[in-house]
Formats: sequence, structure tokens, C-alpha cells
Amino acid sequence: MTASSDVRAPLPRAALAELAEQLDGPVLTPDDESYTEAIDLFNAAIDHRPDYVVRATSTSDVVTAVRFARAH
Repeated sequence: MTASSDVRAPLPRAALAELAEQLDGPVLTPDDESYTEAIDLFNAAIDHRPDYVVRATSTSDVVTAVRFARAH
């Protein structure tokens, strides 16, 4: 297993916009008001700040988000 010190390239805005168009729920970034609430609800015991949060509202949203993450 390797350490996770890899530096990721930022996700192109066009790719993020494409994801958002395919979802029923929102895609949140650190600039969004509800971003902090979304990450606090995830796991309050761990302090982490993901680049994006998908607030899935359906099974379809989950499938779409996982496929998107796998591709990017």
C-alpha cells in the first residue's frame, strides 16, 4: 500500500458542471454555504475537507457520483 501523498490536479470546472447536470441533488464546494454542514454530518470525529461533496438524493445520484469519481 502506498502513502496518499499524491498531489491531485484540480477537477476541471466543465467536468464538475457536467456532474451537477446529471444529479438531482447538489454538488457542493467549499464556497457553498451548506458545505460545512455537509462535511460535519459526514463524520465529526475526523477533520477533513473534501474538494467536492455530492448530496445524493436518490440511488441514481449515488451511482452517477461513484462512476464520476472512478472516471476522474
